[in-house]
Amino acid sequence: MQEQERFQVALGCTADTLLEPQLGRRSSAQVAPTLGNAHSKGAVEEEVTVRDAPGGNVWVDSDAAESWRRTPGSADSLTDGPGGLKYFLCPESDSVDKAAEAAAPDQEQYHTVKQVLGAPLMTEPFQHLFICNFLHPQLYADLVASWPAPERFDKLKLAAEEFLKPTLETRFVTSLSDIAREGGGGVNSAWKRLHAVLNSPEFTEAILKRFGLQGTPVRKFDQRVLTHHAGFSIGVHADHPTKLCTFMLYFPTAEDQVHDYGTNTHTVAQYERAAETAGVYPREVFGRYPFLPNSAYLQRIGPTSYHSVSTIPELGVRRTLVLNWWGSKQKSSRG
Repeated sequence: MQEQERFQVALGCTADTLLEPQLGRRSSAQVAPTLGNAHSKGAVEEEVTVRDAPGGNVWVDSDAAESWRRTPGSADSLTDGPGGLKYFLCPESDSVDKAAEAAAPDQEQYHTVKQVLGAPLMTEPFQHLFICNFLHPQLYADLVASWPAPERFDKLKLAAEEFLKPTLETRFVTSLSDIAREGGGGVNSAWKRLHAVLNSPEFTEAILKRFGLQGTPVRKFDQRVLTHHAGFSIGVHADHPTKLCTFMLYFPTAEDQVHDYGTNTHTVAQYERAAETAGVYPREVFGRYPFLPNSAYLQRIGPTSYHSVSTIPELGVRRTLVLNWWGSKQKSSRG
C-alpha cells in the first residue's frame, strides 16, 4: 500500500480531502548560497547548515530556545515580557533521545513525533502545546534556505469571518503540497521531506492522542504556507466549530520579531471584553507564544479556544506554516 493511501485509511480521509486545493503553480523557489555555519548539540553530533534566505533574511539558531526554557521542576509555563505581557515557555528539555534518533529509519519523522508526544499539555486558557525545536534542525535550516519566492504566494481571498477582513491586503498564502510537488532535488527537496513528515500517520496520530481524540475521523487536513506583512492582525476568535486542532510553525527572519509576531491566547472573560469594544487594541492577553525559530503551537479547538494576532509592526515579513485538522461537518460538543 502506498504511504498516502495508508495515511488515508488510518485517519478515515479520502483522496479529495487529504490535501488542500491547489492555489496555482508559479516559478520555483529561489535558493540562496550556503553560509557554511554549523551547530552541534547532544550526545550525537548534529551539523546544521545555516543558509541565507531569499532577500537576505535569516535566523536559524538551534539554541534560540534555551533562554526560553521552563525552570526544571517548575510548573510555571509563563514568563514576564515587554509591555506587561506573559509569554509561554518552551518545555524544560527536548523529548528526543539523540542516540535513538540517529538509529531511526526516518530521523526527521522520529524527531517531530517525539517532540509532540513529549511536550507538556497546558490546559489554561484551553488545551494547547508549545514546542520548541519542533522539526529536525537540519530540515528546518533547509526549509529556511529554500523559502518560496514572493511570486509563489497568492493574496488570501477567503474572508467570511469579520475578524479577517480588515487586513486582507497583508495576507498571502501558498499550498504546501504544491511546493512539495515542485521541489525537485537539492535543498528544495526539504519541502518534500516536510510534506512526508506531516502527512505520516504517526504524526497525526500523535496530535490526536495528545488531545484525547484517538480514533476521531479526520475529514480534511489542510496545509498552507503563509506570509503576513506590516499591519496584519487577526481579531479574537475560537475557529470554526468543526475544526479539531490547529497548528502553526514559526519561521522568524530576525530576533526582534520574537516578542511582537507570536499568537495570543485569551480567556473567555478577555474575549467578552474584547467583543464589547469591537476588538479595539490593546487587547487583554492571557499568554503569547514567542516567535522563535522552529517553534510551534498546537491548539485543541473548542468553544473557548480564543486566540488572536496583534497588529505586527515593520519588523519584516511574518512567515508561518499552518495546519488544520477538520472533523465531522456536523457541529459537535468540544472541550
